[in-house]
Amino acid sequence: CDPDDRSQDVTVSGWLERVPVPADLKNLKSLAGVDRYRALAKNGLWFDAVDSLAQLECNPSVKNDEVRSLWKNLMTDNQVNLTEFTNTPWLKSCSPSL
Repeated sequence: CDPDDRSQDVTVSGWLERVPVPADLKNLKSLAGVDRYRALAKNGLWFDAVDSLAQLECNPSVKNDEVRSLWKNLMTDNQVNLTEFTNTPWLKSCSPSL
């Protein structure tokens, strides 16, 4: 960034839309792990599905290969259409277990 000429600064914009929980997700709080991710993705709740995958990546009982496969499937989904991020490496920010 050039503090004297901000016209060339790189910016990003976007939006999030709050939607009511779909009827078939009334039991969402009881779902965990891959089941939670699949329910969110199936209902098009992409932001929450990505968050769920990030939590899975931090879970030592879940195989990283499985999470990466789910990530690839999500990024290449026709409705998500973010194939350029299919092989993006994860940045670990997992809190240590207490």
